[in-house]
Amino acid sequence: MKKTAWICLALVALTILASCGAASKLVGTWEDSTGLTSYTFNKNGTGSYSIAGVDVDFTYEVDGETLTLTAKVFGVSAGTDHTLDIKNKTTIVIDGVTLTKK
Repeated sequence: MKKTAWICLALVALTILASCGAASKLVGTWEDSTGLTSYTFNKNGTGSYSIAGVDVDFTYEVDGETLTLTAKVFGVSAGTDHTLDIKNKTTIVIDGVTLTKK
């Protein structure tokens, strides 16, 4: 019984660490090739994006290949899911848009 409990605890810990690893790889500022869109991800799960000069603050979570951004727009919180592909240390793809680390 104790062995099973320890194995379950270890699996939960590994899952948490794996999801934290993906989020930590996002920390920094990322920009598309036109320079019109950028995302900044902070260590504490907050960030902001800028599209054509319009800035929006958000919180974020990563679960596998899903990036969830939650922003307040006109006083209403809205969460949106996006596909995320971390290619390497300098390139990510969000919803098919390639972004390069600045």
